[in-house]
Amino acid sequence: NAAYSASKAALSNLCDAVHYELALKGVGVTCALPGATDTGFAQAGGSEDGLIFKLPTTSAAQVAERAVLAMLRAERQVVIGRVSTFFYLCGLYWFRSSRARCSGTAPLERLPTSGRSSA
Repeated sequence: NAAYSASKAALSNLCDAVHYELALKGVGVTCALPGATDTGFAQAGGSEDGLIFKLPTTSAAQVAERAVLAMLRAERQVVIGRVSTFFYLCGLYWFRSSRARCSGTAPLERLPTSGRSSA
């Protein structure tokens, strides 16, 4: 839902800020961004019918293993799970293409033609 998505985005941004603030002091921060994880949380919260839980989930052990590995490698951020990675990459593409359109740096032939006057 929107509140969950917004809180996850806020947490990701907070981790980024803390990562950069503490880097000069030799402190590392790794933000783990798992998608739907098979833990029973969805069932307990009554959200097991949500679309995200109809897609392949990641086990809690896989999430923990990938998060620890990322931390040991001093990665700033790690997206865990195939579905999460797909949505993350789609979001990056959408953001970059939208930013290019808004800034006028996208080639005109790549811009959508609907709603534009031909005159």
